[in-house]
Amino acid sequence: MPRPTILLLGLLLIAGPAIAGGGQPKPENEPIEVGPGVDPPKPAMGSYLPAKLFAATAGAAVVRALIGVDGDVEKVEIVEASDPRLAALAQQMMTSRKFEPARRDGHPVAVWWKETLRFKSESDELESIEACHEAIPPGQPLTDMTDVEVPVAVRPAIVETTAAMHRKPGSVTLQCVVDTCGHVHDCDALNSSGPEYEEAARSAAGRALFSPARRHGEAVAVFYTFRIDIRFR
Repeated sequence: MPRPTILLLGLLLIAGPAIAGGGQPKPENEPIEVGPGVDPPKPAMGSYLPAKLFAATAGAAVVRALIGVDGDVEKVEIVEASDPRLAALAQQMMTSRKFEPARRDGHPVAVWWKETLRFKSESDELESIEACHEAIPPGQPLTDMTDVEVPVAVRPAIVETTAAMHRKPGSVTLQCVVDTCGHVHDCDALNSSGPEYEEAARSAAGRALFSPARRHGEAVAVFYTFRIDIRFR
């Protein structure tokens, strides 16, 4: 009887140090830092940041985002920001994005991803656009968008609702010309919730101002398609 007891204790002594020394295994889905051997996450289609970001003040914000194995942004931390308003804006923008997940050995992994968002002043850009009104002729809109930075809204389209809408939400998809000065005109409705929505959306688009599209740094006129959502509070 003593021999089996001694043998059992021996096995426990051998196994004990391995558990104590090795600790708990690291969960596979625990986030890691992007580094050697890890392919970084990439913005999913439709989730790219605009070529230019505009805010009430110029500056930058550095964010650290937790991107899960499904590409969702699960958490956003502000590392530093030149203005609290930019910190809040950067956090909002990052939270709404979607990524193709990072990969290690071909398998998706959760990672911490750091990114710097740089903002230009809306007021400075608006002054530049308004001064451009007569400076550059509209030109022929491009249909080939190769190597073209798309226009970025500086003063967005704000719809003035009408009684004909009966406080029903709707949307309108417009294809417009955004000229070399960032002005919007010649809009065609590709899809809409009704004629009354189209009229309101065209009017709103005409009041909007964009930072113009650019090819190799030069402003170009383009056909630009965008959707205007009309909501009531």
